[in-house]
Amino acid sequence: MQISQILSSALSFLLVTVMLGIGLMTDFADFKQVLKNPKAIFVGLFCQALLLPAMAFAFCTYIPLPPEFKIGFILLAASPGGPSSNIYSLLARGDIALNLSLTAINSLTNLVTMPFFAALAISLYEPAGGHVTSMPFDKFKELCLLVIVPAAVGLFIRNQKPKFAQKSAAFIKILSVVLLSFTVTALVYLNWSILLANSKSFGTVILIFNLLSLSLAYGAAK
Repeated sequence: MQISQILSSALSFLLVTVMLGIGLMTDFADFKQVLKNPKAIFVGLFCQALLLPAMAFAFCTYIPLPPEFKIGFILLAASPGGPSSNIYSLLARGDIALNLSLTAINSLTNLVTMPFFAALAISLYEPAGGHVTSMPFDKFKELCLLVIVPAAVGLFIRNQKPKFAQKSAAFIKILSVVLLSFTVTALVYLNWSILLANSKSFGTVILIFNLLSLSLAYGAAK
């Protein structure tokens, strides 16, 4: 088995473990609270589905970058908050129910928005032309298996065995930190030469984009 496959399996195991832990630490009342205050959902969807891609297009319009980088840049910005975002929400003691709801809803809307932004980026920046022929259904199925199912199992266990859920959640949180640290370190190590080769050319652009995205997201949430 190749190292990339091992890391992919490790990341999948990490996500399943964390989502199970999130389910153990989350109550149905948390999701009811999210539904009672849908404003946060709409703000989050606006930032993720529209604001980030619009910023990426603006960067690609006014900053000279290679065509393939522009397309990848826009695709990355248009990608929904992945399952791993729930890990950071857990570690930061954020609103886990809100983050999980955003992950699920944004992955559904992404079935439409991702092909649209991909086709637009290719038509604008691909010299030889190109087109998008498929919808990202595989990613949605992956989301269900790695996020929705283990979180639902955790919620069920918490509802049936609250004391066991409380004891298990602490262990899973520690395990999540260990696995996440290992995965990130391994990915950086394996791609270190690529990171060094491109840091001078694109590092500043990516840093500015990330800082601006974080600032706007914080402002919108505030």
